[in-house]
Amino acid sequence: MKNLITQLNEVVGQRNSTKEKYSREYAWLTGKIAELNRRLGNYESAMQEFYLAKSICNYINDNNGEAWAYWGIGTVYRNTGNHEKARLLLRQALTLFSKADLQAGIAWSRAGLAEISRIDGLFSTAAIEYKELYKIFTSLNDSKGEFWALNGLAQISRILGNYRRAGRLYRLVILKAGDDKIIERAWAYDGLANIYRSISNSEESRRLAEAAIAYFEKINYPTGINFSKITLGEYYKKIRDYKKSEVLLKEALKGFIDLGDKRGVGFALLSLGDTYRMKQEYDSAKQSYENAKDIFINLKIKHGIVGVELGIGDTLRCMKSNELARQSFSASFNQSRSLSMKTFILHSEMGLLLSDVDLNYEKFIQEVERILGQYKIIGLAWRDEGISSFREIKERNLPIPYP
Repeated sequence: MKNLITQLNEVVGQRNSTKEKYSREYAWLTGKIAELNRRLGNYESAMQEFYLAKSICNYINDNNGEAWAYWGIGTVYRNTGNHEKARLLLRQALTLFSKADLQAGIAWSRAGLAEISRIDGLFSTAAIEYKELYKIFTSLNDSKGEFWALNGLAQISRILGNYRRAGRLYRLVILKAGDDKIIERAWAYDGLANIYRSISNSEESRRLAEAAIAYFEKINYPTGINFSKITLGEYYKKIRDYKKSEVLLKEALKGFIDLGDKRGVGFALLSLGDTYRMKQEYDSAKQSYENAKDIFINLKIKHGIVGVELGIGDTLRCMKSNELARQSFSASFNQSRSLSMKTFILHSEMGLLLSDVDLNYEKFIQEVERILGQYKIIGLAWRDEGISSFREIKERNLPIPYP
């Protein structure tokens, strides 16, 4: 697969040699330039090119081309976190594709709407749609669509704590991807890296995260690079190398700011807050969490809000504000339970237990054993910390090392 910038330069050259600007060829090349800019994270340029393609298609009565332009504009809005406008435009594209009975366009419009549902925490809705879309993309021989649906299902399974299922799906993507599907393979590596870190296989997590970054760098895909830097930063936080963690997370944060990717900024701030918290720099942690929370509330990213509440709760617990901490842990517990997010339910229960000042040691250990016993796989990383270490965390108000 060619570097995205190389592809972009080639297509720009083809468009420059096209004499008739109000033609299907010129509009198609403009749409391709827009899509390459989008994948490169050049969202402003992508938006301008998609609008140009739309105006040309409208002028020459190319309804299918106009529908793809609407899809592109909606996808840019999704990438930059404006889900309201994204839904509006993707539904507009879906309507036009449906009128023309263009199955590929219908499928990709539904795919964009499913992705918004996943980001918004509507996991059941998104999962049903991903499964249906996988069948549709298979029938259309659209391998890119197949990989996209599989990755979407894997991400949902991972977020919900179904690590075995997520791992199988990511490995299926890697198996089917081959050498030419670099982006799909890289996202699968990134997903597996997060799973291995969560079940305490840190070295495999590092190897996979570094491999994902290398693949994304090979094609100059900044969004992937930034998210995988967060994954690698989380690995270094896990092994308590907070200096390397902070460097990587700040690089990712700057990268997302430069792209105008608000969702990415939010997740970089959340991870950075976790690193500050583990460094016991609680004022910096609180500021990072609050900034992330504002973004997630604005974008309605529910699982991001849950992560922030966990971080804020533990920061307050470490600062000996146990009542306020329990309010945050209770909020994260209720929200994660409503989303069926097993991992965050476990984290919330542990937070509530550790912030209970009235619990004696014997009862505390019994409760720790009971909670971890309910979560066989996702509790492994907690057990690796050692049951006795929880007493020290509780008595000395040390930060919780969330896996």
